[in-house]
Amino acid sequence: MAEFSVIIAEDEKLIRNGILKSIDWASLNAEVTGLAKNGVEAAGLIQEKKPDILLTDIKMAGGNGLDLIKNARFHAPDIKVVIISGYNNFEYAQQAIKLGVKDYILKPIDIEKLRGIIEKLTFEIQQERSDRNDIKKLEDFYNDNKQILINEFFRELLFGVISEKDLDKLLPAYGFEQKSAFYFPMILYTEIKNPIEWASLKTELTEVIKPSLTRWSLTIDSLFLMPNEIFYTDITLVLSSTNFTYDLNRLLPDIKSAIEQLSEISLLAMGMGEITGKLQELSLSYQKAKTHAMFSMISGLNAKGVSPDSSEYALPVNIYETTRNLHTILKQKDKQKLEEFILPIEKEISDNSIGIEHKRTLLRNLFVCVLSAGDELGIPVREFFPDLMALFRYINLKTIQELLTKIRWACEMIIGQQQTREERAGVNLMDRAKSFIIENYSDPLLSLETVSNYLSLTPAYFSRLYKQAHGTSYIETLTKLRLDRAVKYLKDNPEMKISAISANVGYSTPSYFNYIFKKNFGQSPKDYRINLTNS
Repeated sequence: MAEFSVIIAEDEKLIRNGILKSIDWASLNAEVTGLAKNGVEAAGLIQEKKPDILLTDIKMAGGNGLDLIKNARFHAPDIKVVIISGYNNFEYAQQAIKLGVKDYILKPIDIEKLRGIIEKLTFEIQQERSDRNDIKKLEDFYNDNKQILINEFFRELLFGVISEKDLDKLLPAYGFEQKSAFYFPMILYTEIKNPIEWASLKTELTEVIKPSLTRWSLTIDSLFLMPNEIFYTDITLVLSSTNFTYDLNRLLPDIKSAIEQLSEISLLAMGMGEITGKLQELSLSYQKAKTHAMFSMISGLNAKGVSPDSSEYALPVNIYETTRNLHTILKQKDKQKLEEFILPIEKEISDNSIGIEHKRTLLRNLFVCVLSAGDELGIPVREFFPDLMALFRYINLKTIQELLTKIRWACEMIIGQQQTREERAGVNLMDRAKSFIIENYSDPLLSLETVSNYLSLTPAYFSRLYKQAHGTSYIETLTKLRLDRAVKYLKDNPEMKISAISANVGYSTPSYFNYIFKKNFGQSPKDYRINLTNS
């Protein structure tokens, strides 16, 4: 009997049988224990056979591949999934990554490549089996997941969710209370070209920028992904150093050159916030990093071909001040003040003695300020510009008057969105948010971005509102819901496997569920159940 079992779910018979017959399964110490022509058949086979590996198409009759994967996690939580698809769709790939899919192979299938993937997975399964009793591996896992919590801590810090009082309590837990350093956030706006696991991308990105960071005596304290499935992906880093010797005009080009070595991502823009010795000031610095990155994107300064030594990396002197002024005007929804603000600009661009490039630069900078002010107000301004990744080309193609009209329109939209939001406040937006979280807590794809998109708010703005309304953060609410439900399963279903409980409450891996459970209750789910039985 083979050591590893495989199920193939594919609605095209020719492809299904082709995979079955083209691979020497015995040489992999594996066997195909089931063939399914749709999602329903596949779900039944997974429940019955509990396979080690699932090969599935992403679009099939009887439920798509993503739904099947969610179902599979309940009955076979440790299953390794490989998606086979004719759709080179980044949205699907991104969701697949969140569900823990191990690989994503496009049709027509390269059988040798598929065989190599399966061979790698069988080795991984073998290692996992031997590692279950390895204390060293468990310690490594603890440290890995501690970094996940540190990333969440920094995300809430950047979003302005953590108060100074709470910060003093949290710093010792993450080991930062003794660290005397200078910090700053850096944002990378990227387009991910090929489907790749975030863990792999993170490792590759870290490795490729390590020489640059070493040259500048920098340490990565946090690195996390902010996916935006429509436009681009934000990668945010919090960097620190005890040696304060930075030159923005040299640091950014140095890191840019390093990142361009990666084939998996295309760097659209990068931005850096102000350097601070106080962690509580990182939120304001983060807003400035986003403004800087937005300016770089719209101006095209980070496009390939721009010289790393270019003096153009210097920011316009007035961009942050203009953003603050616009933020105040738009927040007050004062159309009179907005008109007073735009009138001199309109007069300037009508002056025939002023060159076209000066006018275009002025409007380009103003565009950045409008978008940044809207973002700080929690308005998802990206929805206004579906061509945002190529907006700098848009700016260069449109006439000066068209650009000013677009800027006016964006300001009016931001004011209008705020008014709409206030009108809906009677329904209590944050109560809607909590209800949405309660209804969807068991979905492993539920994220801060999912909830904020549902409410048409930016993640940072939603995080602040939620903490103000409920006195607890989004992630704390989600974790409590999941753990409360897990405790109920442990009490009411003594025979239910811990891995099944983990999947049923929304954790994509049982090991991470165990870590979170132990962190909150001081004991593992298994020990908790034993103590319940003995009490």
